[in-house]
Amino acid sequence: MNTRTIPSNFRDLGGHATANGTAVIPGRIFRSSQLADIPEESVRWLEGLGIRFVYDFRTGAERERSPDVPMPGVQSVWLDVLSDDSGSIAAMMQFVLHDPRKFGQDMAPDKVQTLYRTIYGNLVSLSSACKAYGVFFSSLLKDPGVPRVFHCTAGKDRTGWAAAMLLLLLGVHRDDILADYLASNEQLLQGYSSIMETFVAAGGDRAVLENLLLVRPEYLEAGFASLKRTYGNISDYFSQGLGISPKEQVTLISTYTS
Repeated sequence: MNTRTIPSNFRDLGGHATANGTAVIPGRIFRSSQLADIPEESVRWLEGLGIRFVYDFRTGAERERSPDVPMPGVQSVWLDVLSDDSGSIAAMMQFVLHDPRKFGQDMAPDKVQTLYRTIYGNLVSLSSACKAYGVFFSSLLKDPGVPRVFHCTAGKDRTGWAAAMLLLLLGVHRDDILADYLASNEQLLQGYSSIMETFVAAGGDRAVLENLLLVRPEYLEAGFASLKRTYGNISDYFSQGLGISPKEQVTLISTYTS
């Protein structure tokens, strides 16, 4: 397989072992960056996986600027996670190339990292995030054998949180969840290499853009800490925050692990 055929930051959540001695079933749930401007061979590759649902966690402005490539027979579901915080740095990533010099001046490394830690707390507490993630996880109960993919822009923050929460609910060890989360770094540096060069050529600082792109363990830990403070545990987060009942949680676990 030519890796250039595969969309940036795309991977299967299947295969992870769980604490119950089972594993997440492969070939059903995939995570990705946005599916905008992907070549025809990528569309055919996704069709070959049997993808029937695409969940888009981006804002309206992100979708308008970079719409996903339509795919025959695939239902697109828009779930705006950050509609209550559309000025978030996670929602503004694709706009930074317009003024790289200014971005470098405004976004010192410590500031960017503080903003990201705040974002992960917001992914737990924002009404729009709870609503979007609730609809997403609820929809996984419908036609569970049908492959589907979920994404945001880079596929690392809004997408990373959804992936982490699903894996945690299914019983995957925290170390494995973190490893999947951090796998975005290598893929994004490869997938965004041309954008990186454009950014640098326009006067931007490569280290600044890398700091924007990379995920860090402390970001995910900030989300976990917010979840624990607000809900106590993953089951109560799903039931109280996302509206996924304990019975539905059991169904998700039995459906997506074997």
